[in-house]
Amino acid sequence: MHANAEFVFLIMINKKILLIGVLTGPKCGELSANLLTKEILKSNFLHLNAIDINFLDSIDQASTNGQLSLKKIIKISRLAPRLFFIFNTDIVYLVPGLSVFGIIKTLHFSILAKILRKKIVYHFHGSKIFLLLNDSRKNFALKILLHFFLSLPSKLFVCSSILAKELSARMLRPNVVMSLPNPVNIPLIINQTKFNEKVLNVIYFSNLMKTKGIYNYLRVVENMNTNNNVRFHIAGGGNDIYIIRKIREIENKYGNLEFHGLLEGQAKNKLLNNCSIMVLPTMYAQEALPISILECMSYGMAIISSKIGGIEEVVSHNKNGFLVDPKNICQITSFIDRLLNDRIILEEFSKGSRNCIIERHNIDEYATKLLSIFYDN
Repeated sequence: MHANAEFVFLIMINKKILLIGVLTGPKCGELSANLLTKEILKSNFLHLNAIDINFLDSIDQASTNGQLSLKKIIKISRLAPRLFFIFNTDIVYLVPGLSVFGIIKTLHFSILAKILRKKIVYHFHGSKIFLLLNDSRKNFALKILLHFFLSLPSKLFVCSSILAKELSARMLRPNVVMSLPNPVNIPLIINQTKFNEKVLNVIYFSNLMKTKGIYNYLRVVENMNTNNNVRFHIAGGGNDIYIIRKIREIENKYGNLEFHGLLEGQAKNKLLNNCSIMVLPTMYAQEALPISILECMSYGMAIISSKIGGIEEVVSHNKNGFLVDPKNICQITSFIDRLLNDRIILEEFSKGSRNCIIERHNIDEYATKLLSIFYDN
């Protein structure tokens, strides 16, 4: 377990790595994972170059990120000079955007690397590749693009074994797909007294997006406004004025909700350590395995979320949380009530969540599995 991610090795690997992915921009799970990967690679390789492909100005542009525009085409052309990095590289580690535009904007790197016989590794953080594969059944041009794109890497990482199994079944080269679960920093000590307090804290901890279930969460808050044994919290980034206005409206109307905005550092750690239940009724089409869920589990929270992407790989129904229909407000409310009224089950769920993270999502395991591919020729 680590309070901070630190990687110390006696021998630096004498290979040249080129990391291509989103390395700046709005706070999100993909960015956090990419920065951690960059830190691990930088600590273990004598030579590391990195190319930032972030074209977003705010989290609210994410829904249109897959669409082409003149501005984006111009920015793609500005990446061209960086193709020369490929000539002085042994391994290209690419984290592409999973949209047609996301593939096109980095495809020239993969093509040149293949021509020069460089090792190519893809890392998919979302599950949108499955939407593209489904769309390709009716779009021959997209089918050709995806077939070519997926034929290039020697290894392909996804963040869940469920997604790895599904993608392996749909690729012509299934032996290249591997599961690499995202890790989180694990707090050494968590607040054990929070489960015995009369008022329990429940949190929505994610970006403020409709598809992430923020409106459904707010309906739960409204539904439980007369329950004095629960206090709701929202922590996450986003600039959608309608969502923020609705949050403020409910916050002022009922008094059982506190909006924190985007939190980092000690403020985030303190809030998570005081919360007992996380609710994320996500409907996000690209959902894979949200780092926000993993973070909350590391603080011993019971999780109430959707059976989508790889979430069921870490949330076991009736063992460390509940898998729900994200639109079924009564169902979500009833599960919160059950945990409020049965603190023994809540503590059992807490232990289950934390043990899952310690055993399967610690940084050492991630680093070991990540680095293993660079030794494999």
